[in-house]
Amino acid sequence: MRVFADPNTPMPEVHLLSNGSYHVMATHAGGGYSSWRELAVTRWREDATADCWGTFIYLRDRDTGNYWSSAYQPTRSRADHYEAIFVQATNRIFGVVFWFIILGPVGAWLFRLSDLLRQRLAFETARGLQDMGGALAAVETAHGVLVWVPARLSAIGYAFGGSFDDALNGWRSYELRENLPFHRSNDEIVARVGKAAMTGVLAEPSNSSAAARNAMRLVTRTLFIWVTVIAAMTLFGWAV
Repeated sequence: MRVFADPNTPMPEVHLLSNGSYHVMATHAGGGYSSWRELAVTRWREDATADCWGTFIYLRDRDTGNYWSSAYQPTRSRADHYEAIFVQATNRIFGVVFWFIILGPVGAWLFRLSDLLRQRLAFETARGLQDMGGALAAVETAHGVLVWVPARLSAIGYAFGGSFDDALNGWRSYELRENLPFHRSNDEIVARVGKAAMTGVLAEPSNSSAAARNAMRLVTRTLFIWVTVIAAMTLFGWAV
């Protein structure tokens, strides 16, 4: 397996796949083409100095208007892998644990249901097949309320699991943007605090696979802190 942490190489690094009839050539930055026997399925032009040819998928943030491609090419936007890890850890781990403690299995189920329903409605709205803007806004607000406390407890865990001073400074410097919806402020806080906590022994070059692995280590540390606190609360009769 070849791993490329930097998309800016002197020449595109390519990988070839084929079953004898269908052929695919993909570069490490997201360019490439596919063909069926002698017929081109996607357009492509051979160019050793550029890697912007191929068929691409574009994504757009409906709240900010920012857009990017699913791979580095052609927009050449670097992804903050570790920020996505921190946000998803809140939605899939810490939020579930928090509401399980508060309301039991029903609470954990309701929290996950709100997150999954939010993602589904966002997908259907993006497709434009149905007008679900009102329902999406309501579900996003409800999920934002449910994740408000877990997001801040996760941020505290990241601070104790990583660089506390840097995480605290990142939290203090956070300013809620006026054009940022309420439900998005939770993601902003955990992403900023988690990223700031990744200094010292957890510091790695930005947007590298090592940084993503260290983000997972920080999430694991935070989960261990949560388990320890929950165990102590159970011993003293503060939690069931």
